[in-house]
Amino acid sequence: MADAPAHPAAAGLSAHLRRAAHLTGADHRHRHPGHLHRRGRTGRCDRRRHQHLEPDRLRGRGDGRRPGPAGRLGALPGRAGGRSPQRARGLTWPQPDRLGGDTLRRLTIAAVAFILAPLGLAACGGSSTPAATACPAGSGNSGHGAHLSIGFKPFAEEQLLATITQQVLQAHDFTITDTFSASDKAIGTALTSGTIDMYWQYTGTELTDYLGYSTGQFPTQLTQAYNFVQEKDAPRDICWTSDTPFDDTNGIAIKASEEGTYGTTLSAFGTYLASHPNTSICILAEFRTRPDGLPGLEKTYNESYGSANYVTVGSTAEQELNSGQCDAGEVFTTDAAIQTDDLYVLQDSKNLFPPDNAGLLVRKSVLQQYPAIAALMAPVAAQLTTSTVLSLDADVEVDNETVSTVAHNWLVQNHFLAG
Repeated sequence: MADAPAHPAAAGLSAHLRRAAHLTGADHRHRHPGHLHRRGRTGRCDRRRHQHLEPDRLRGRGDGRRPGPAGRLGALPGRAGGRSPQRARGLTWPQPDRLGGDTLRRLTIAAVAFILAPLGLAACGGSSTPAATACPAGSGNSGHGAHLSIGFKPFAEEQLLATITQQVLQAHDFTITDTFSASDKAIGTALTSGTIDMYWQYTGTELTDYLGYSTGQFPTQLTQAYNFVQEKDAPRDICWTSDTPFDDTNGIAIKASEEGTYGTTLSAFGTYLASHPNTSICILAEFRTRPDGLPGLEKTYNESYGSANYVTVGSTAEQELNSGQCDAGEVFTTDAAIQTDDLYVLQDSKNLFPPDNAGLLVRKSVLQQYPAIAALMAPVAAQLTTSTVLSLDADVEVDNETVSTVAHNWLVQNHFLAG
């Protein structure tokens, strides 16, 4: 397998984690200490999340590249399909006018049989059937010493998911390296090219950024969205396994103490806005025009969303809500500050915001050889609810615990690892 490049931020990290400036420009106002910058997801430009990387995991990489372990799966270099041009040019066909009648008939029958043979194979369950191209089900509980690689996107939630996976699989005779980190779409390319063997992806991100779907063209219910993207990615030799129940999507949050005033749903809040148009709502710039942003709120819930008092901010709005600058604001539903700042996310009862539950993506050739990956990770993923991920994210981003410690403690508490 190709060498896995080190994390792109490795060269500039110090022992102190970087804090994200609230707004750009000369006068930088920093967010409160638990809010670490996370990069956005491609295709969702407003996805300004907080980044947390453990400096100790980035040491010892020399020139920034490290060879993958022996036995790593991946495409063989120089393998090409099709017949060589030299052979094709060397083929000669007999001239019909030189053949006798019987010989010509035999050649004709043979040619027809050759053309029909693939059709017969398909009808009898040959390589062109859906069953042959489907991703294998999970089975077994051992990696039998396999060396594989997992990638992650450069923010804490993704690093937690990768570390949980690494610890579980290594407890079952896998060796898992996790030195590759990149944002979309670079991390997707790393999977298909064989640089990494697996990574955690979000359904809405995959459907919009990689498969080209727009909001409204795919299901919004979490299980249906997962099944839909699983089906669409299978022909690309990408297997979705281990779906999670947590949903890391857009949301509008208020202070929990204001539920009695604004209501608990986007519908109730829209009704409130109709008689209180000066209510301030902090949003990222892109939210003004995205189909699942203000246009969607106005169309799906209440026209009053179109005339509210909007304030553009440079990151998600937890800080502004906490300080009282805004009455409501745009957040992402597993942001740690929702819990630590005692915020409440208004219920999206009409499923306006696209689903963003996660699943473990594994290259099909890898999963075919090691189906234990899916068998071992499915029960772990089933326990990753939104409240659980909120708590784990807060442990890392607010309490500054290491990712490996948070992952290990949670796996022990849930009996996936021995103490």
